[in-house]
Amino acid sequence: MNIGKIIKITEDTAYIGYEDGSLKEIPIESCDFEPSIGDYVEVYGDIAIKVNSKKSDTAKIDILNKLSMVSKINIFVIVTMAIIMISISIYSNENILEVMVLTTVIVSLIIIVLNLSFIIISSIKKNEVNKKVPSRLLL
Repeated sequence: MNIGKIIKITEDTAYIGYEDGSLKEIPIESCDFEPSIGDYVEVYGDIAIKVNSKKSDTAKIDILNKLSMVSKINIFVIVTMAIIMISISIYSNENILEVMVLTTVIVSLIIIVLNLSFIIISSIKKNEVNKKVPSRLLL
């Protein structure tokens, strides 16, 4: 089974690249699907069959995993403050515009303070790690 990825499409040819660096040209009319760049296909001679790759399915999940802890905390703070301020504006007789401006200012200040503290903490930890590395390894 040769699984490759469509890397280029011309008017009548699809170019399929493999992990070993090889390239194969397949006529588009031999595909039983509408080929698009990035599709994973199994190639049998001159016939290409589209496969559902776990790589493409997990790419969407990896986006959430790649978010740093700071980003996750920032999103949590924004959503929490928005919910609190909207509920305050609904239950009180205050102007919604004033509450939204106040929310924006408060959330901005909280995020600035959190990000600065995370930067300071990460730089301190980075310095501690650099001190533990022997100087002969740095050359």
